[in-house]
Amino acid sequence: MMTTKLSPKQLLLQLSEKLSSSNGRDQLTYDEFAQLYYKVLTILSNHGDTNKVADDENNKSSIDLITPLLNFINLNVNYGQKDTTELIYILARLIWYYLHYQSLLNVDVLLSVFTSLPYTQFCQTNHILQSDTILNYVDYFMLFSFDNDISNKTNEYLKLYTGFIVFINRFIIQFQSIVENWYNNDMKNVNKLLLLMNEYPDGKIWISLLFKIWQNKLNQPTTTIKIMEYLKSTDSTLISYYFQKNLPDSNDLQELNLDSSLKFILQILDHYQMTDNNFVIPWLFNYKFINKLQSCIGIIQNSTKFDIITKFNLLNCKVSFIMSLNYLNFIITQQILQNKFNDKLPDCAVQHFKSFQLPPLSKSNDFVIKNENNDINKPPQLASLDKIFTMIEQNNCYQSLIMIQFQILVSINKLMLDECKSIEYINNQQLVSIADKTENIDQKSLSYLLQEKIVLSYLELSMVSLISPLLMINRFNQKASTSSSTNNETQLVKHFHSNLIFQIFNKILNLNYKSLPKNKIWICLINIINDICYTDLRYIELFIELFEYQLSHQINTHNNKQSNTDKEKTDYLKDDLINSGLKFFIETFKPNHTWNVASSDKSSDQDSRSNQHQQQGHAEGGNTQLYQINLDDYKFLYTGDNYNRFSTSNVYPIHNNFTNTNSMRSK
Repeated sequence: MMTTKLSPKQLLLQLSEKLSSSNGRDQLTYDEFAQLYYKVLTILSNHGDTNKVADDENNKSSIDLITPLLNFINLNVNYGQKDTTELIYILARLIWYYLHYQSLLNVDVLLSVFTSLPYTQFCQTNHILQSDTILNYVDYFMLFSFDNDISNKTNEYLKLYTGFIVFINRFIIQFQSIVENWYNNDMKNVNKLLLLMNEYPDGKIWISLLFKIWQNKLNQPTTTIKIMEYLKSTDSTLISYYFQKNLPDSNDLQELNLDSSLKFILQILDHYQMTDNNFVIPWLFNYKFINKLQSCIGIIQNSTKFDIITKFNLLNCKVSFIMSLNYLNFIITQQILQNKFNDKLPDCAVQHFKSFQLPPLSKSNDFVIKNENNDINKPPQLASLDKIFTMIEQNNCYQSLIMIQFQILVSINKLMLDECKSIEYINNQQLVSIADKTENIDQKSLSYLLQEKIVLSYLELSMVSLISPLLMINRFNQKASTSSSTNNETQLVKHFHSNLIFQIFNKILNLNYKSLPKNKIWICLINIINDICYTDLRYIELFIELFEYQLSHQINTHNNKQSNTDKEKTDYLKDDLINSGLKFFIETFKPNHTWNVASSDKSSDQDSRSNQHQQQGHAEGGNTQLYQINLDDYKFLYTGDNYNRFSTSNVYPIHNNFTNTNSMRSK
């Protein structure tokens, strides 16, 4: 009997009905109720970013996932049966999803909830009124995109969630009041909108987001569009320019798909010059460009591995998909450092990417930024105003680039292992075939050395790309130590960004290659770090933290297999080559330092629980685990022209595919 696969929208409708039918504690236990909501979060996390739902689905249908949750929280608080911290975490994330996942959820539900009796009762409880902490938008993005472990949360950490609930309620109510009471040429409400944009951290980002939602989802979107057009053409030049820079343009809402998203990324690589480390690329700090890039990365992140690789191969690009993300990750880091901190990456890191030279393709309009400052027909006052707002725009865009970079790292973390293993397997098939045809021992040895070099070169470039955002995030930490107003923002960004990169490194260092022992991967990383620290001593503590994370994670991986007397020394430190490499690093840059791996046990346990939650959450998306692969299972990776590049009669172009980027070319 064939079963019909339900769409994400249909699954949410079913779960919503089941949750709504549970009006009393006797119908669903606390654990059963929470488990249903974790299923909801999993569906939204995997499918919420999709641009559209199926044609036969009614996108305007209301799915109320918040009211049942509020009723259950209020009931538990009144009876004092169980702590509701876990449910408050779920509530905050649901509100975030209602604002950002418009393909599956209707924001009208959220507006109704904010004026309902259950929400009023919820706010009257003591725990929700204690918090007035408001974070930056990028902090909330990190919090709701990566914080999957809610066990052992402190009261201070809980305030981040309750603070978001209180803040977003106030902000939306004020915004809704302004829109509903708008009149023609209403400068009074213009002033209110300006005050709202500047009253809260990143108010302009929230205003822009709400205008997008209002013009697309509410019953009278034309009213919202008229307000936006008025704001951009008001008699006040200053106000008009301000809203032109910060409000979305309804004409820019174009349909994007996976194919166009991949092409857009390759166009960025094509038009970016890797030869210079000291200039800012104007088009990369343009709001419209960044919004398009963010949409493209979101589409890629929510596509299946099969679709991504199939579409990417059709572009006949001579660089792998993950490597293209590595280049993009490096570009974003380089530009944030230069634009935000007037700093640059060490030359030894940039050197790895300087060979990236492509023949220029014709530029699309996305890469052509009109230089309004040099318009001779414009009055001097307006030209100066243009220059000021351009500087403000460039200064503010770095937060969006950080969020884009985080999404890129998430995609690398999700898809990297398959590509790392396929590189060895495909190349091994050719080199073994060549070695079997010759009786020359030296020739065979060279073949296997070439195999090792190919894999190691690929990993080396990947690791340099991953190290670059660590160096950039380290600057946020320095800024936080001298600025009391941005401590929460910068510390959260650093925590989530670096934690994700540490996890990716842990996967790389634990790769099981037949042609390459793990200790050589470690030595490659240590050599890269040594070169950077010789150039700039600011990063010594950062790399010690990276090493200690890997060592402590290894302890937790093998604790169940080791005896009590054997726990004191990790598997990594038992390896003479790794041990000598780490010893050389410490003796050179921080003598007398001892590895503080025991204190990291708790954080590593939390990382493990977080990874388990992510694996459950991404089960439908095909979360990757390390295992031996068969060529037949991955033939779709190398169809057509791509498969021809991996014929047994052509060895050296394989090496070029991953290390010599001069030959990269996309259609």
